[in-house]
Amino acid sequence: MKIKLPILILLIGSLLFSYTAQAQEKNKSNVVIAIEQGDAKTISAYFDDKVELGILDIKNFYSKSQAEIILRDFFKENPPSSFAIQHKGGKDNNQFFIGIYKSGENSYRIYYHLRVKDGKNIIPLFKVEKNKR
Repeated sequence: MKIKLPILILLIGSLLFSYTAQAQEKNKSNVVIAIEQGDAKTISAYFDDKVELGILDIKNFYSKSQAEIILRDFFKENPPSSFAIQHKGGKDNNQFFIGIYKSGENSYRIYYHLRVKDGKNIIPLFKVEKNKR
C-alpha cells in the first residue's frame, strides 16, 4: 500500500502541530498553577531573557532574575486566594491568557503572552493590573 507524499507530509505536520499544542497547553497549565500558588520562581523559568513586566505601577523590561524578584514581592504582599483564566486566544505558537487573581479582598487582572522561541515556550510579556470590576 503506497501513501502519497502530500498525505504523508500532512500527517507528519498534523502530529508535530499536535505535539507543540500539547506542550504549550502543559506549560500554560504549569504557569496557571504557579500563579495560583504565588510561585514567582516557576513563572520566571518561562520568562524570556528580557521580559516586559508590568506589576501595578512598575512597568519596564527586566532580566529574568529582576522580574522574578519584582513578581515575588508582589506575591508576598498579595498572597493568592484564587486564580482563574477568563480569556485565552491566539494562533499556533503565539497565545495570550487573561485571568483574575484574587488576594484577600483585592482582585487583579493578570495578562501574559506565551510563545515558542527556539523550540521552547517563553513568556515575553507579563502584566498585573488592579481589577476595575
